[in-house]
Amino acid sequence: MEVAALVSGINPSINAVSDSIELARLQQQLLWLLYDLNHLKTYPMALGNLGDLEEICPSPGRPPPIELFRESIMAAQSYYSNMHVYPYTYLGGYLYRNGRYKGALEAWANAADVIRKYNYGREDEEIYKEFLEIANELIPHIVKVVSSNGCEPSGQADIPLLQDPECFSHLLRFYDGLCEWEEGSSTPVLHIGWAKPLVSTISKFPGKIRCMVDITVPEKKLDLDSEIADSDKHEGKRLSDKTKSGKENSVNGSSEEKHSKSSSRKNISSESEKNKGKKKDTSAGQETEFLQTLETQINSDEEPHPNIRALAAACADNILNPEYLLGSGEPFSSRSSSSSSEMQDGLSSKSNGTPVVPDINSEPGLDIDSTTTFFKE
Repeated sequence: MEVAALVSGINPSINAVSDSIELARLQQQLLWLLYDLNHLKTYPMALGNLGDLEEICPSPGRPPPIELFRESIMAAQSYYSNMHVYPYTYLGGYLYRNGRYKGALEAWANAADVIRKYNYGREDEEIYKEFLEIANELIPHIVKVVSSNGCEPSGQADIPLLQDPECFSHLLRFYDGLCEWEEGSSTPVLHIGWAKPLVSTISKFPGKIRCMVDITVPEKKLDLDSEIADSDKHEGKRLSDKTKSGKENSVNGSSEEKHSKSSSRKNISSESEKNKGKKKDTSAGQETEFLQTLETQINSDEEPHPNIRALAAACADNILNPEYLLGSGEPFSSRSSSSSSEMQDGLSSKSNGTPVVPDINSEPGLDIDSTTTFFKE
C-alpha cells in the first residue's frame, strides 16, 4: 500500500503544458505491476490514476480505462463507505472527453453526493478547484454544444440533453451537493461566480422539462432536519434565557459594583485620613525627638555665651527709621546707636578671648556716613 502511494504520487509534469512521456510511461508500468500483485484493490486513487494513463497511452491486453474507473468506484464504495470524491470525477472527466455528456453529468452529481457529507475547509482547495472547473467551464460548454447540435457528440443518447429530465435532475443534484457542502462550514463556497453559470444553465432547460422532475427528500433527511430545527429552537430559548439572566445579573452587578465602589471610596478616604494622622504624629514625634536630642546636648545650668545675647538683642532693634521713609528724621532709629554700641561691647571678644577689631576699610562697601549722604541725596 505504501509503495502504491509512492508510485501514484509521481508527477510527470514538466511545466503547465507539457509532461515527461518517459516518466509517465514508467509510472504506468509500475502501477500495472502493483495491479497484478493485487495491491491496488483497496486504493481508489491509484486505480483512477492508472485509468488516466491508459486513456493517454493504452496498454495492449489490459482493461479499458472506463473499467478501471468503475473498479475505483467499487473500491471506494466497498472499503471506504463511498467517502471518496475523485473516483467519480475521474469517470466524469473521461466521459466528458469522449462526448458522453449525460453520463458525465451523472458522475459529477454522484461526486457532489459524496462531498455533501463533508464540511468545506481551507484544506479542500484542490477539490474546490475541481468542482469550480466542472461548474463554470465544463457544464456550460456541454450546454453550449448541445444547444447548437441537440444531442451529445457520442450519439449514444436518444433524447437531446436539454429535453431530458434526467439530465436536469443530475444538474440539480450536483448543485445541491455543493450547497450542502457549504452548509455548516466556516468558509463560504458559492459566490456570484458560481451563481451566474448556474442560472444560465438552468434557464436553458424548458419549463415543461423542469416541471417533470420530481424532487423527493429521504425520510432520514427529514427526521434529521426536524431534529436540527428542534435543537435550534431549544438552543434559541436557552440563549434568550441566558441573555435575560445575564441582563438581570448585569443590573444587579451594577448596583453591587456601585455599592462596592462607594464603600471602597469610604475605605480609601478613611485610610487616607488615618495616613495623614499618622504622618502628623510621625512628624511631631520627629520634632520632639530632635528637640530632646538638642536638650541633651545643651547643659541647662550653663549660662549662654555673651555673643548670643548681643545677637538676640540686635535682632530685636529697628535698624531703619520709619519716619525717615516718610520724609523726616534720620535714616536709622534712635536705638540703633545704643544698640550698636551694646552689640560692639557684647562682641568685644571672640569665644577664645581675643579682641575683635572690625576693619571697615578692609573691604569696599558703604559705611554709615556714606549711607546717610546717599539717602539725603
